[in-house]
Amino acid sequence: MAEQQKTIRFKIRRQDGPDKQSRWEEFDIPY
Repeated sequence: MAEQQKTIRFKIRRQDGPDKQSRWEEFDIPY
């Protein structure tokens, strides 16, 4: 029987510069 793979989700707010629009990026990291 296969083990269930666990993942952790990172949600990162990125902004290219002080006057630029920010955006959210999500990453699922298996562990």
